[in-house]
Amino acid sequence: KTKVKLPAIIVEDNVPEQALKRQNMKIWKMSEG
Repeated sequence: KTKVKLPAIIVEDNVPEQALKRQNMKIWKMSEG
């Protein structure tokens, strides 16, 4: 049950850099309208 309460930081660390960059581009394009 401890695994369910993992900090967001650990989750972000496990995400590949490419996935993070793609997510950032999506947010950037959406905010740009």
